[in-house]
Amino acid sequence: MSAEERFSIKVYINPGDRQVWRVQGRKFDGQRVRENFNAHAQAKVRKAELAIEAMNQSIGVGLKQTRLNHEQLAQAETAFLRLRGEPLLPAVDFFLKKGLSTAIDITVRVAVQKFLAFMQT
Repeated sequence: MSAEERFSIKVYINPGDRQVWRVQGRKFDGQRVRENFNAHAQAKVRKAELAIEAMNQSIGVGLKQTRLNHEQLAQAETAFLRLRGEPLLPAVDFFLKKGLSTAIDITVRVAVQKFLAFMQT
């Protein structure tokens, strides 16, 4: 999908029964855009601005060298999305500090002890 195709202009009747021109779409980072304008010309200008911004962002999107395999990269991307803008490393540090890793086998007794210790912190 081209940068210009990411956004559209449509007539919209707002709750006050007033007709406006709505610019809508999604940026490359997934951020939703939905803006209303009184004049069609204003909406066209805003759509052009968003398309230019998207074209500039698309230049930065591309192949990057990484040591992660496909599955690890997909998990990392999902983690960033689920954190909703919060930094990843503090979340990982918290996870490791609290001993919440599911990659170890422990007895129920040890699990209960860890749970009780966690609840006291």
